[in-house]
Amino acid sequence: SCEIVDNEKSGYIIDRDLPAVLKNINKLLENSILCKEMGEHGRRIIINRFTIENMSNEFLNIYSKYLNAE
Repeated sequence: SCEIVDNEKSGYIIDRDLPAVLKNINKLLENSILCKEMGEHGRRIIINRFTIENMSNEFLNIYSKYLNAE
């Protein structure tokens, strides 16, 4: 699962499918409102999920897990 891209809301998740990539690039080029909305949604994801507190807690959990495993 991808943490940053919310498919069709903040971007597109496409697995090595060039025609789909081109289709979605064209969709964004042709629709500036959709492009702006996706950008704003992506920004909200970053602001809400990747705060200093959340990232610090995540790193502490990872370090604790590996320190306790030894």
